[in-house]
Amino acid sequence: MNEKSVEVKLPILRVIEKSARPLEHRLDSMLSDYYCGDLKVSKADLALLLEFRSALSTMKIILEGYFEDAEEHEVQVLHIPKKEFQALLMFSRTAELAFRTPVCNTGLWSH
Repeated sequence: MNEKSVEVKLPILRVIEKSARPLEHRLDSMLSDYYCGDLKVSKADLALLLEFRSALSTMKIILEGYFEDAEEHEVQVLHIPKKEFQALLMFSRTAELAFRTPVCNTGLWSH
């Protein structure tokens, strides 16, 4: 490992991915309700929902790539480029923020 990479254990990445599943379900449910006409939202709330879903989708794509690499190389520790790891952290923080942000007069923790 060099100074431009971060050593990350695969189980930690799996915990991040697993903890995002409820958020993915809630966001997809709210967006589905919106697109079906069952949920009225302001433009600002819709922008928030889409922003959170985008961050979550990007995070999941990155994680899936890591899981495939780990499986292919049969390793439990990955050496992730530092900038890539920082991006992953940014996406995961955005997803975590979604749980605490009131959207559509409710919170994603209760939808």
